Amino acid sequence: GAAAAVARETALAFLAFLDANVEVRAECEDKDAFRRRLAAWRAEEAAAGRQRQRHKAQDVLFQLLRAGKAAVAGSTIAFLAHGGKRAKQEALAASAGRVEANRSTIEADKGGVAVSGVALPETVRPGETATCQVAVRNHGAGGGR
Repeated sequence: GAAAAVARETALAFLAFLDANVEVRAECEDKDAFRRRLAAWRAEEAAAGRQRQRHKAQDVLFQLLRAGKAAVAGSTIAFLAHGGKRAKQEALAASAGRVEANRSTIEADKGGVAVSGVALPETVRPGETATCQVAVRNHGAGGGR
């Protein structure tokens, strides 16, 4: 119906934005990033005077799947230019590899968070209290996300 047509139009407009922004498109291969970026895009569209209907990220993704523009496996999204089942499988595998590599980088860096050592000046027995200073610094790949 009319609601599905509006959802499809929104989905294709968002896909056009992703096609023009390759780095953002790669980031959106992760479902959580897709959801966050869709919300930010809607805000950018509104600021530019282009009102978009508020569809849930899953509805926008469904429209992309239905149009053959995306494929999903677990939490990974592959955006498809064209092709059949094999192209879809290859795109999903490539997307999953990129998402996993990004996650591995952040996890290896502990999200960029470093914590100083903890050294108490005395033994702390049950029921007792001791204090020490701990320094936490966020300087890595996952900082600010």
